[in-house]
Amino acid sequence: MFIHLFKYKLKMAIRPTQELFWTLCFPILLGTMFFIAFGNILAANENFEIIPVSVVNESGAPSEFTSVLDELAASGENQLLELVPASDLSEAKDLLKNAKISGIITIGETPALIVKENGINQSILKAVLDQYQQISSTIKNAATTNPEAIQSIVSTLSSSISTNKEILLTDETNTDCMTWYYFALISMTCLYGGLLGLKCALSIQANLSSLAMRRSISPTHKLKLILADYTSAVCIQFASLVILICYLVFVLGINFGNKLGLTFVTAFVGSIIGVANGVFIGSLGKKSENFKSAVLLGITMLCCFLGGLMDCTMRYKIEDVFPLFNRINPSALISDALYS
Repeated sequence: MFIHLFKYKLKMAIRPTQELFWTLCFPILLGTMFFIAFGNILAANENFEIIPVSVVNESGAPSEFTSVLDELAASGENQLLELVPASDLSEAKDLLKNAKISGIITIGETPALIVKENGINQSILKAVLDQYQQISSTIKNAATTNPEAIQSIVSTLSSSISTNKEILLTDETNTDCMTWYYFALISMTCLYGGLLGLKCALSIQANLSSLAMRRSISPTHKLKLILADYTSAVCIQFASLVILICYLVFVLGINFGNKLGLTFVTAFVGSIIGVANGVFIGSLGKKSENFKSAVLLGITMLCCFLGGLMDCTMRYKIEDVFPLFNRINPSALISDALYS
C-alpha cells in the first residue's frame, strides 16, 4: 500500500505547479542572475594581469632604473610590466587618457609616477618605485659610509625573504568569496521544499481542503498517508537540488570543490529539513493555506537573509551579536556544511 501511495503522490508532485516553479525554476534563474552579476567581479578586482606602462626619460641620459624596468618587463612567468612605447610625455599622457596604460614613469633626477586613477595596478607601480628608491638610497649611503660592505648589502637586498608559508587545507583550488552566494542559494532551495511539505500537511487535514476530506474517510492508515506524502516530497525536492547543483557546477562552472558527493548528501539532508519545516507549519492551527504559505515564506526568507543570501557578511554580523541563532538557523547550517 505504501508503494502505491508513494507512486501516485510522486506523479502528482511532478506536474507543473507553483511549488515546482519555486523549488526548481526560480533557483536556476536566480543562480544565472548571480553568475551574470558576479561573473567578472573577481576578474576585474583580484586576478593579476601584466601592467602596461610607458616610460619617459626626460633627462635623456642612461639610467639604472631603466635596466630595472627592462628586467621587470622581461617575458616569462615572473613578468610584471609591459613597456608601451611613447616618444614623449605628451604621447604617454594620451595613452593614459585613453586607458591604454595604467601609468607613466618619468625618469629625471628621481623616478616619478603619473596616474589617472587609483587601483591595484597603480598601487603596484608605486610600490616598485618606492622599493627602488629605498634600495638606491641604502646603497648610496653605504657607498659613503662603508664602501666595503656594498657587495654584501646588494646581495642581501637582492634576495627575496618570505616569512609566510602557504598551506592548503584541501587538495582543491580555493573557492572565491562569491561562491558563498551559491551556497546560500542552495540552502534557500532546500528551505523552499517547505512549500511541498505544506501541501503534504494540508492534503491530510479534512478541515482545510476537499481533497483532505476524501482522503480522511478512506480506510488507509493515516501514518502511511503522511509517510508517503513526505517521502515523495523529499524525493522531488532532492531531484530539484541535484538539477540545480549540476547546472551550477557543469554549466556555469562554479567551483564547489572536489567533494561533490558530500555536496549531494548535504542537499539531501537539506531537503529533509525543508520539507519537514513545511509539514510542521502546515500542521499548526486551522488557518487557511494562504496564511500558512505567507508564514512559511516569511520565515524562510528571514532565515536566508540572516544566513547570507542577500549579504554574505550578514552571517558574521549575527555571529558577533547573537551566535546562538547561527546554530539553529537552517539556512546558515546548510551553507556552512556546503562550505566545509
